[in-house]
Amino acid sequence: MAVRIVLLTNGAREETRPCVHCVPKEKVWSLDKESTGGNTPMCTRCPDGKGVDSGQGSSEENCVWKPCSAGQYLDQQNGCQDCPADQWSTGGNTPMCTRCPDGKGVDSG
Repeated sequence: MAVRIVLLTNGAREETRPCVHCVPKEKVWSLDKESTGGNTPMCTRCPDGKGVDSGQGSSEENCVWKPCSAGQYLDQQNGCQDCPADQWSTGGNTPMCTRCPDGKGVDSG
């Protein structure tokens, strides 16, 4: 990466580097950080359970809930929650679980 020296209006010099998209250190979710831009030297991690596409996050409001696993539903306030007993879900962003047919059941989650 090329480094440039910028002369600031107050006469000081500042070393700058080209802008790069934020990426997390873990590979579980490839892109889940946000930055306010400008001269921000680093990105801020989205809250647990949330993520944002690379280059799309400029504030915490851009962080959205990650898809839930099968057996869970998405609560917009608290993220993924286990389905209660005798209810099921295919996961994703579904807001509620589906009750099992009469005479059939399943454990919670």
